[in-house]
Amino acid sequence: MKKNIKKRAFKIIFALTMILSMTACSRGKENVGSNTLVIGTSKFNGIFSPFFYQTAYDAQAFELIFVNVCELNEDNELMDKAGHINAELIEHEDGSVQTEYTITLKENMRFSDGEAVTVDDLIFSYYVLADPTYDGTDTFASSIDIVGLEEYVNDDLTDGVDVETISGITRVDDLTCKVLVDGINVIGDRILAQLPIVPEHYYGEGFTKGNLDGVKAKNDSPMGSGPFTWVGYENNIVTVKRNEDYFLGAPKIEYVKYQVIDEEQKVDAIINGDIDITDPAASVETVKELTDADIPYSLMGYPGYGYIAVSAKRVPDLKVREGLMHLMTRSQAIKTYYGEMAQVIERPMTPTLTEYPEDAKEYWGYDPAKALECFKEAGYEQINGKLMKGGKQLVVEVGIGEASAHPSTPILTQMANDLKAMGGQLIISDMDFSLLNNRVQNDDIDMWVMAWGNSTNPDMTQIYGSEYVKAGGSNRTWIQDKELDEIMEEIMQTLDLEERRLLVAEALDKVMSWATMMPVYQRNEMIIYNPDRVNMDTVPQNTSTYYNYVNEIEKLEVY
Repeated sequence: MKKNIKKRAFKIIFALTMILSMTACSRGKENVGSNTLVIGTSKFNGIFSPFFYQTAYDAQAFELIFVNVCELNEDNELMDKAGHINAELIEHEDGSVQTEYTITLKENMRFSDGEAVTVDDLIFSYYVLADPTYDGTDTFASSIDIVGLEEYVNDDLTDGVDVETISGITRVDDLTCKVLVDGINVIGDRILAQLPIVPEHYYGEGFTKGNLDGVKAKNDSPMGSGPFTWVGYENNIVTVKRNEDYFLGAPKIEYVKYQVIDEEQKVDAIINGDIDITDPAASVETVKELTDADIPYSLMGYPGYGYIAVSAKRVPDLKVREGLMHLMTRSQAIKTYYGEMAQVIERPMTPTLTEYPEDAKEYWGYDPAKALECFKEAGYEQINGKLMKGGKQLVVEVGIGEASAHPSTPILTQMANDLKAMGGQLIISDMDFSLLNNRVQNDDIDMWVMAWGNSTNPDMTQIYGSEYVKAGGSNRTWIQDKELDEIMEEIMQTLDLEERRLLVAEALDKVMSWATMMPVYQRNEMIIYNPDRVNMDTVPQNTSTYYNYVNEIEKLEVY
């Protein structure tokens, strides 16, 4: 028999929405046309593909090109966008259960080249992400147990028979498909309905199972059915143009430009009228500066967290990693940088998720004496003022982007001083973010400082799953723990919130035990606007952690 599955809303913690109405005043020169919106962003990696992008900044640049079946509202609940998804539970006589999802697209949607949008385009996305040669960061193939998916990915399971289709994915008609999933997945609807709808006729040229070259050939020229169409990327600026045939109505703004700008220049760029919208790091000083300058802003909990990571591949000795953890002192650095605009967190998960273990205690603790003890347990000896083992000094390199304006810089400075006093060396490498990202992806650095973002659910397999240590995967700390894998899998099958919270706490404790991930802070997120250019009456009043002006970009107006 079938039973309707009730969707569970995730409570947003620390989300604070503030839209301040202020009197506009002259901001100086305008450097764009009157119907162009300029968004200040961080550096691009140049991969503008919904399948293969590696950074949130590249994703931001192409998000207006595409539309999803569903998106999140201000309360982190799934709501309809380009279609609808429904889930039904099927209970079999043998006690096993399956979930059948029905996805229905809206009528009369078209891609920017005029071709009609059909469910075949959505199914195409499923097949790209399920391809045996897929090497992007999306976790589709491992995050949902679609019937027939494992056989499709691993032909060797079928006695040499080449499986060309995924049996659990069924096309019903031009606008409808069904996806049959074994068991229960608490985010199955999100996995299936939050993928961008991409045109098969464009991305699928030459596509066959095991060959994604044609898909990758479009990495620098995205096309979709969203509110804007791709123009190009040049001189650190991405330009998109209004899609006149957007199914929710043509946007009021003709062009949007994403302009790379240094973090420390974002506020001044708004005040000076150089850009229209951006997202500086929130701090007490920034709020005061914006208030004094009559600049409106939105403030809410950031759905991510900052961290310092250690590669278990490059630093394989657990005791050395533990020693490094004991040299990280976080509270003063975060308080000095953010004031009340951020909090130190004790587990690597954003507190905006209701599963975050609020009662978690500090796992390692700053203790240089304990750190030295760990290094000695790893076999290092202090010889002539240096920590030596096998004739080599303990030397660790840590990468950080824009160190002069980074909240974690004081943590690294203290680490370097403490390690130097013991006879070791911490090399702090300040580098361009794209270079840092490439070095992390290539396992070419011992430690790094970064942040995760856009966390909307408790699925951690992409970051800590054993199978994601391969090239291009997201588990760059090289945690490989089968027991952790099993707990993370159980999390995604547990509908009871309290039970899921206990499992999440257990999983995060195991992550901490690896000494590869030091959670540092979760900050408030800020969006600021140039009121001389942006009509604040057209900015959503329900801005939150999961919903902002981008969700209603077709309504936004500029003067």
